[in-house]
Amino acid sequence: MLRWAALVPSSHRPTILNQTHHDWPWPLHWIGRSSTAFICGTPHKLPGNAPKRHCAHTGFGVDQWGGPLQLCPVFQVPIAECPTAFPLPIPDPGQWWLGCPPFITLQLANRVHARLGFRYDEDG
Repeated sequence: MLRWAALVPSSHRPTILNQTHHDWPWPLHWIGRSSTAFICGTPHKLPGNAPKRHCAHTGFGVDQWGGPLQLCPVFQVPIAECPTAFPLPIPDPGQWWLGCPPFITLQLANRVHARLGFRYDEDG
């Protein structure tokens, strides 16, 4: 369910959404991040060459050696086969993907990246 973050109580939002846009130009830096954000689940990958590395059941969890989890604990399948699997929000250099809700992200070989649409972040 897609919800406008400004209507979600601050105690139920990710911490970053309780801050202002201090990274925006001066006349706009007072605007709250919650007024420009929506809260929903992770986007579903449509086309793209970025591999699915995480799922909604594991998030960005790691194993005891610090590596990404390999199996979905709910479906007991490799992460890439979980129906909720998704790629990294900013893919590795040379990769891209399109998601739904409308979201596209890419990173060039020189590490310049761009995101457009309903982006999501690892930190919520």
